[in-house]
Amino acid sequence: MTHETPKKKEGDKRHPLRKVTKSPLTHEKVKKAPPTPKRRREGIEVPLPELTPKEIKELKGKAHHLEPVVMVGDKGITEAVLAALFDAFDAHELIKVKMRAPEDKNSMATELATRSRSILIGLIGHVVILYKPFPKKAPRK
Repeated sequence: MTHETPKKKEGDKRHPLRKVTKSPLTHEKVKKAPPTPKRRREGIEVPLPELTPKEIKELKGKAHHLEPVVMVGDKGITEAVLAALFDAFDAHELIKVKMRAPEDKNSMATELATRSRSILIGLIGHVVILYKPFPKKAPRK
């Protein structure tokens, strides 16, 4: 019994005995899953805790290493900025917001905190630190 190896075609990188099959991705369209709806916390009223000075200091320390996630442009606080804030609060409890040359940065920082229903932790330069705790999950029955 003799075993003959098939001849290798020119330009073929496969081993001569390896079977050549087409990928199912090349001739079939892949069905994409429908996009999952984002859970937004804008409608959820989370009771904001009273923070002690020690807790505020700890949160400022944690925020030191964070990068700004939301940018407020020349137009000020718009609906797009608020939507970006709510999206950021879906993923994080503590975020930084960078403001671009506001006239009155203190009032803009407080407005950001009140409209996003969060706690203003600090304002350093043109960067605002906001904190919004995740809602507590109800215990399962």
